[in-house]
Amino acid sequence: MKGLAVSVVLNQAALPKGLTTEQVKAAIAAGFAYPNVSVNVLASPFQKPSGGLAAAPLAAAANPVAHALLEVVAALALLFGLALPAGRRLANVNLKTLIPPPAPAPLPQRPLPVVVPPRDFTELRDQAAENIPGVARLLQSWAEEND
Repeated sequence: MKGLAVSVVLNQAALPKGLTTEQVKAAIAAGFAYPNVSVNVLASPFQKPSGGLAAAPLAAAANPVAHALLEVVAALALLFGLALPAGRRLANVNLKTLIPPPAPAPLPQRPLPVVVPPRDFTELRDQAAENIPGVARLLQSWAEEND
């Protein structure tokens, strides 16, 4: 930090007799341990607000309060003038008469199961009975392939 600047405004009526602004300036500058301290002290008479200004905060607060009251009145007018009557009218409406029921969805057409007639293995059985060693070799080769 290179320097410090301090400005002080004092009430001239509250200063004790014999105390100058230079003495106050020296006391404030001595309170800081910085190398470059500049202090400005100004003694000025403070004015008390007159009786007419006491109503100023009330007038300043009246505008936001009036605005909030207008918003509340508008909300109540909207509620009682539009929302509640519309709700009463909708309560008396039968929606089933206004909206037709949806048509039932058609059932999906499933294909009929196909019945396959049983196969006739009598001819194969007769051939296997005539060639038993050939059927045995065939079964053995299948067993060796699947190991």
